[in-house]
Amino acid sequence: MVLLFFAAAVFLICLLWKIKVLFYAQVQDDFLRMHAELRLLFGVIRIPMDAETGICEMIGRRNKRKKKKKRPERKRFLRLLLSKGRENGALRLSSFTCRGLIGNADDAFLSVMGAGSVQVLFDMLISVLFPGCRSSVNIVPSFERNSIWIYMEGILEILPTQIMNAMIQRKGEGTI
Repeated sequence: MVLLFFAAAVFLICLLWKIKVLFYAQVQDDFLRMHAELRLLFGVIRIPMDAETGICEMIGRRNKRKKKKKRPERKRFLRLLLSKGRENGALRLSSFTCRGLIGNADDAFLSVMGAGSVQVLFDMLISVLFPGCRSSVNIVPSFERNSIWIYMEGILEILPTQIMNAMIQRKGEGTI
């Protein structure tokens, strides 16, 4: 009986310790491919998630959707949870790598400006949203062909105990 209780306590601690989300996303011309893997229990349990779609199709589907009743409280809570998670360290991007190739065969200036502006944008977003992150962003221009290829990968760490603490505090305020 004591052994069963101990095993359950160890299992619960392992689940609540740290959740890692390994992800990558690739944009190539007008096609978007995403993959994420949720790792629980020190990486023993792995839950993969994949999505592939065309960017034009995704925009078209979004415009055709029917207007649903919005739940502002849930969106506000999720936004608050994400911002609090970054503040108290419950949500941490431990590493981020981005590589890319942007090109316009007709205009070299446009290729250089596009690649440079996308690189600065990614650098700025990562440094503002996740200040302690090890990040590497390298977007280069291509002068021979018309192309857009961006590949991003990283590791997002989530501490469930901190998120539960924020939820308990929020519930204590009576605003969930």
